[in-house]
Amino acid sequence: MNMTEVTCFERLSTELILEIFNYFSSNDLIYSFHYLNKRFNDILFHHDHLINNFEIPTNNLNFSNDIFQLIGPKIQYLTLTTNDLNIPWNFLLNLKSLTISSPIPLNCDHFNSILNREQFRNLESFKIKSKICSEEIYHSDDHIVEGTAFTPIFYPFNKFKTFQYLSTVSPFQTVDDISGMDISPHLQKLSLKLWEFETIYFIIQYCPNLKDLDLIVTIIHSVRGNEELDLSTIHLKRFSLTMNDTNRSSQMTRACYHYLAKFIKHFSETLISLSLNFCGEHIVSDSPFMLNGTQLQDKLLQYMKELKNFNFYMSCQLRSRKNLIYLLSTFKNSFWLDHNWIVATHENYIYTLPFHFSHFYGFTHFDQIISTDPNIFQINSRLWYKIKTIEVSKSFQINPDLIKQLRRKIPNLITIIFNQVESIDQNNIRDDVTLSSVNTIHFNGASLNYIQPWITYVLPNLKHLFCHEKLLPKADTELAVLLIKKLETLHVAMFDYKIIEPNEFYLFNVKDITITIFAHFKPDEDVLQRILKTFTNFNILTVHFKCNIHYNNPKSWGNIKQLIEKLDMNEINKNYQIKYFFNSIQFSRNTHVFLKRKLSEIDLV
Repeated sequence: MNMTEVTCFERLSTELILEIFNYFSSNDLIYSFHYLNKRFNDILFHHDHLINNFEIPTNNLNFSNDIFQLIGPKIQYLTLTTNDLNIPWNFLLNLKSLTISSPIPLNCDHFNSILNREQFRNLESFKIKSKICSEEIYHSDDHIVEGTAFTPIFYPFNKFKTFQYLSTVSPFQTVDDISGMDISPHLQKLSLKLWEFETIYFIIQYCPNLKDLDLIVTIIHSVRGNEELDLSTIHLKRFSLTMNDTNRSSQMTRACYHYLAKFIKHFSETLISLSLNFCGEHIVSDSPFMLNGTQLQDKLLQYMKELKNFNFYMSCQLRSRKNLIYLLSTFKNSFWLDHNWIVATHENYIYTLPFHFSHFYGFTHFDQIISTDPNIFQINSRLWYKIKTIEVSKSFQINPDLIKQLRRKIPNLITIIFNQVESIDQNNIRDDVTLSSVNTIHFNGASLNYIQPWITYVLPNLKHLFCHEKLLPKADTELAVLLIKKLETLHVAMFDYKIIEPNEFYLFNVKDITITIFAHFKPDEDVLQRILKTFTNFNILTVHFKCNIHYNNPKSWGNIKQLIEKLDMNEINKNYQIKYFFNSIQFSRNTHVFLKRKLSEIDLV
């Protein structure tokens, strides 16, 4: 083949190539077309929007560092998927947005080191989706480390308009954990995961120009004194609250709801959008005013002068159909009708329509949903468009008609969660009726064999599986063959004393594996060696350890270095790059997929 021959793609006009390039990420374009020839280099470097949004991959970090020298000044939006913060920041002269999304916790000391960089101070958006830990402080004291780490973010010289910290743990656990904060005049949008709701009273005083507040909270306590603070000078426009007590270990009292209502009423003159998600909280039917439309109006909503959008979602125990009918009747008065706020319910859930949230719990069938306005189901075809995940009820019964309804009514559905599902009759499945948008399932039932018809017929694009190792089928089964063909990502939980043996693991095509190891007190010292013997064909392997710590010995295990010391690092480094911290480790296979030429060989002018 003549290597100088011009391909069909190269014959396309620059305008058409630009149109095509707009469908690709900056990473795809750089990896695929940079160094290819002068024309493609000119297109990439003369149209900044094509390469201004870059993601640092988990592996191939050296290549990424080389890229920084070339396109660093053009990068405006940067995403880090690794906990290694040692990147060439000096090349990022025009960075506007930074997102850190690493499955491995961040070292608090390393995190603090970037806070004083000029590039950091000039950011408009900073989002953290990773946990922050310290080598000295473990377990219950994490929030102290995180509170200390986050104090500089609220310094006045930072230019953040958006700040988000929604990791798997809360950054602030009590007000006492934060000190030394200062006014943050530029901040307009704030998203935080808190342990206690009362902490927001302390933080919000330092955000005078805040417009958008999004909170995920575990506990709401009624605290005297906070209610007397005057927050009316803060012209909040949007407020979203999600309760995070998914274990339902506590119940909110009526006083807690009144405490929350008083906070919201501070913004009665300016709030235009209010969203309340209490599906993590266990509410009974004779509990507070949130389950009574008339009381909700009297205690809160009638005071909100500018409110246009109101969405709520909660779990409850209605106990009887009589209670259900009465409940819905309280949302049918003129106040609710005038605002066109429609309420619906199914099983033990109640919510507004159109449905505003991404996760839909307890799904059985659309026919089981009752609304204050039955006509809404025929009038509005987009009621469920925001749903990305459904968690099916134990009584869920699949049939071709329901699959068609799911496909039509929830077109953006990505994930299905199966809890305690019963075995599915294959006669209720047709191979020509599928859910092509779904690529992920979480399975917490008895055996994956129960949903084999789903995997065989309904989910042709299944790629990601979350389950416990004991639920995986045996290697010689039809279902195992299906999983080998379909899966790209596997998230699996197992006990340290029952690691899958090499001869038992057959998902060799899965390139991205995340393992959560549960152990008593601390893991076996050879657990990583055993894992690497079983899982041999991955590109990325992430391992998290969760230990049951004895109450009088809270620091019996908290550092993964003890396990790494047992590995043959000379041999490991030949094949993998390793990132680790606290109780997590990630192995990234060394790849050489990019054949780079020397810059001197290419004319970039």
